[in-house]
Formats: sequence, C-alpha cells, structure tokens
Amino acid sequence: MAATSLHVVCNSTLPPLPRCIPRQLSSSCKAVSGVVSTTSEKQAYWSAINADVEAYLERSFPVREPLIVHQSIHDLVLSAPRTMAPALCVAASDLVGGGGQRDHAVAVASALHVMYAASRAHEYLPHLVERPTPAAHPPNIELLSGDAIYPFGYELVARSVGGEPVRATRVMVEMARSMGAQGYLQGQYMHARWARGEGGVREVCEKKEGELYSCAAACGAIIGGADEGVTQKLRRFGFYVGMIYGMLLGSGRDEMNGRVEAVRSFRSSAQKELEGFESGKRAFISNILDVSED
Repeated sequence: MAATSLHVVCNSTLPPLPRCIPRQLSSSCKAVSGVVSTTSEKQAYWSAINADVEAYLERSFPVREPLIVHQSIHDLVLSAPRTMAPALCVAASDLVGGGGQRDHAVAVASALHVMYAASRAHEYLPHLVERPTPAAHPPNIELLSGDAIYPFGYELVARSVGGEPVRATRVMVEMARSMGAQGYLQGQYMHARWARGEGGVREVCEKKEGELYSCAAACGAIIGGADEGVTQKLRRFGFYVGMIYGMLLGSGRDEMNGRVEAVRSFRSSAQKELEGFESGKRAFISNILDVSED
C-alpha cells in the first residue's frame, strides 16, 4: 500500500457524522487539559478528532493503478457510513494520559474504521438485509474489495505502533475479536435473522454497535498506556456508548420498545465507569453520551 504521505484524489461525497456532533472540522486538535466550560469547546474537540481521522484515511487510500483494485477499495473505505467509534478511540487515549500518543491513536482509530468499512462492504451481499442505498460497485467487486480491506486495517496498526509490539498485538487482538465471528460479524448474522422476524434487535445492537464502540474505547486505552483495570472500565464505557448509539441511531432505531428507558440506563452506567478520572478530561469524553433520544 502507498505511504501515507501520498496525495489522494477523493471525489466521493462523505456521509454525515452522527447528528450529536457538528461537522465543523479543523485540521488538528490539542491534547485535552484543564476544565471545559462550554459545549462548543467539547464539540470542537470531537470535530477535530474526526477531521484528523478523515485526513489520515484519505492519505492512506489514494486512487492509483490498477484502478479496478484501488478505486473500489478507496470508495468502500471512504464511503462507509461514519460512526463516532474512531473518535472515541482517540478520546479514550487522551483520557488515560496518552496525549503524546495522539498520532498512534489516530492511526488505530482509522484502522478501526477500515475494519468497519470492510464489514459494511459485505453486509448486503447475501441480499438478506435490505440495502439502504444503491450499490456503488458490482457484488463481486464489493466481495473481493471487502476481503482486501481487512489486512489494510492491520497494516495501519503495524505501521504506526510497530515500534511497540506488545501494544500493537493487543490492539490487533481486540480488533480481531470485536469485528470477527464473536462480535460485529455475529451481529450482522443476527441482523439478517432479525430482518426475517427471528431474534431481537437488542441482541443485534449488543454485537454490532456495542462491540464496535467497546473495541474503540479499549484500543484507545491500550494506546494511551492504561493498565488492564482501566482498559476494562473503558471497554465497558464503550459498550454502553455503543448501545446508546445503536438504539438511537443504528440497528434499534425506531424498532425497539422501551429504548428511551434503556438508553437512560446505559447513559447512567457509562457515567459511573468514568468515575475516578480527572474531571476536565472526563467532561470531554462524556460529551459523546449527549445524543438526542428523539
């Protein structure tokens, strides 16, 4: 794959970010410190992280020859629906004091999006779940390109964190578990069953959004240098965040009875996992919970 310094030509229209975070993206973001006093500062923090991840992805997936390979990979990575999971990865690293690891955290966050994009590329191929938008490429190209995208995600981790093999390995294991047959992939299977009237949507959210955001927070904690206890706290925090986003904006949107009450319970549980962290940093990361229940 080309080096990340190569220029990328991107003609695709990027999907919007989740509605809780305004897409007023800046080119960089300072490490979190001190006490946050305004909502706009918190939103600017998340927007800046998203900008850094977006720029990293664009540099990492240029359109080059042979076009039949790299055009489809470029399109599938950059056109996949955006989530707040990559930004949560960077925020978790900041929370545990990993400001000096920002470049590594952005690379890992980008790799997580790549894994997610590969899974999305395969999601509608069996025609078991209704495709919400027209296909950009023929099914055979989506299948093969999706397969090719997965190793690129691991390459991004190895390239950035390779000098710290223990952390790199832990991150790769997290991604393999959370995005594979025990996690997101199982959620896709459960989603297909649920679409046929089998199973429940809450279980779909647990395996899709729950695993995705759980992985993001755990990977951020690892890159930031957290010990196992703190990593577990942030893994649980990420799971609760994922359940909130899954129920309100993802698999369970408009489909789950009692979702408002469930979301409020998950929000309370997520806040408890942040107890003990420095208050200023906690104010930044807890802002991800402020997604509308409407």
